[in-house]
Amino acid sequence: MRRDQMGKTVPNYYEEIIPAPGRPNNRYRLEHIPFVTAMKTPGWSESPNLGQGPDHFYKHLQQARRQLPDGQSIPENLPLFWQAAWIVLALAGAVHLVGQYNRMGSTDQSGNRDPSVSY
Repeated sequence: MRRDQMGKTVPNYYEEIIPAPGRPNNRYRLEHIPFVTAMKTPGWSESPNLGQGPDHFYKHLQQARRQLPDGQSIPENLPLFWQAAWIVLALAGAVHLVGQYNRMGSTDQSGNRDPSVSY
């Protein structure tokens, strides 16, 4: 918090409140966060302009294909391949984790490994 030339408190990221005893007299203003302001703007999520609206890769690629001079050179299926690559990566990670979990084996109450028990 800072004070202007007249000595009045300027909250910047914070707002002044009347707190409970022993608590601070300011709190963070969520309206200061840039994306909150953008999301409250009417029509923001349906913007047809390239680079405006939600930051979704698929949507930006479709807008770029329509609006850029050489946009038709972007493969139409690129967003699907991008999503498929992330899905394959996530599945591979899950398979790897399951394999590691299965190789851990179990332990008895004293913490000793019991190789005869498996899940």
